[in-house]
Amino acid sequence: MAQNGKSGNAATDAAIAAAIGVVPGAAADAGPATASATPGDAASVATIDTASAATIDTAGNTAAATATDAAGARATSAGTPTPDLLIIGAISGVFGCDGWVRVRSHTETMLDIARYQRWLVGARRWTQYEVAEVRAHGNGLVAKLAGVEDRTQALELMHLDIAITKEQLPPLAPGEYYWFQLTGLQVVNLRGEVLGAVSRLIATGANDVLEVSAAGATCLIPYIRDVVKRVDTRGGTIEVDWRKEWCDAN
Repeated sequence: MAQNGKSGNAATDAAIAAAIGVVPGAAADAGPATASATPGDAASVATIDTASAATIDTAGNTAAATATDAAGARATSAGTPTPDLLIIGAISGVFGCDGWVRVRSHTETMLDIARYQRWLVGARRWTQYEVAEVRAHGNGLVAKLAGVEDRTQALELMHLDIAITKEQLPPLAPGEYYWFQLTGLQVVNLRGEVLGAVSRLIATGANDVLEVSAAGATCLIPYIRDVVKRVDTRGGTIEVDWRKEWCDAN
């Protein structure tokens, strides 16, 4: 699912916009070719011109989410408002008097967030903004959003999340998966024993690791070809060559 460069199962180096990790084909995909599981234009969002912002209401749950994009951007956020939105950052402050805001990026490479030209800003109620400019400042980022012209308007965006829609992500090659697509899948070994469900993915540098949770316990399983035998996103399962007792020993 996702880091820079394609190495084994570790990830793709596709130049995508940024925030949802990608795991390349370690196993046959039983789901759609573009991925079933992690990091374009918004499909379910009202389009706007560069001078105004359209607002959208969402039902919004606040369950934690983890993601990473094909370029290696990983996002761990306080919540995914709808199944179609992915949190890639947050507005952390204001900058100057001309409507600039400080941005906390959740993408693995901080500036990857700038690859998206449209951001949804909000919580349960989302407003779409055209991104006029993003630049590095000190240890962080500052951004200018179209229609936000002064400090007062910028202050209204403080502490709100920045999201994109899944449709803004580029399609993946067969056998590649975004991290968010693998999260929640049930993990079963070759004996048919259920090991738990994927709670998150961890990038270690050499390869990604599945964190599998069951009954309050966690098991770490490497996402490599020798271990991950099949990913069935439609069926909601990942088949692994991993003994249950290895999890019990963790």
